[in-house]
Amino acid sequence: MISGLTAFPQLSLKNLDYSRIPQKKIISFVETQRKVGHEFFSDFIPKCFKEEDSARFYKVSTSYLIHGNTEDVWKEYLSIQPSQAYSGRIVGFGFLYSKDEDRILYPEDPFIKMQVGQLFFFNVKLLGGIRNLGIADEVTEIDDNRKIIRFCYIENGKTEGTQEIQMKSTVDGYTSITHDTWYKSKSRFRDSMLYPFFHKRSVNEFHNIVRNRFENQKSHPITQNCEIN
Repeated sequence: MISGLTAFPQLSLKNLDYSRIPQKKIISFVETQRKVGHEFFSDFIPKCFKEEDSARFYKVSTSYLIHGNTEDVWKEYLSIQPSQAYSGRIVGFGFLYSKDEDRILYPEDPFIKMQVGQLFFFNVKLLGGIRNLGIADEVTEIDDNRKIIRFCYIENGKTEGTQEIQMKSTVDGYTSITHDTWYKSKSRFRDSMLYPFFHKRSVNEFHNIVRNRFENQKSHPITQNCEIN
């Protein structure tokens, strides 16, 4: 697990260059944070899934198999450029803020690897772009030994909860990837009917993009299975 301390002085939300963020809903999300009193990016609070509150959360599970060495697949997931990983028809990358480095990264900026304390800001297109949603996730855990990545939704968004990606090696040379999401919002209808459908599509898009990049480098196929609980 990677951790660190936030540097000082901290970047204010006023340091964000809106001209470098094309998605209006991401800007609206940041403005919502300002309205509730958040002055610095370090003020953003992750709203994670808690085991003791599990009865209040829903769960979506998606699984994948990539024909490749788990260490190689793991490195790919950690090092892929956000502007590449989130460049599909559904999810678009807006910018990233690193709490440890107290630094903002825009889509065109160089990215070394994923780290704990990074906040990713996305735009999610719903219904082909008829409606857009600005969201933010914070990387809360990276476990190199167990091959686990955890993200939590940032407060004051539509959803609370945790996403977990875990990788395991199989006996026949594949890497098994599970993507579990525990979530809740203020709407039971949204949680039971809308979120599972749209979330599964966005998660599949992300994994397919990473898969294609890995295939181009390693020429390995992938198979996929999805399950919603």
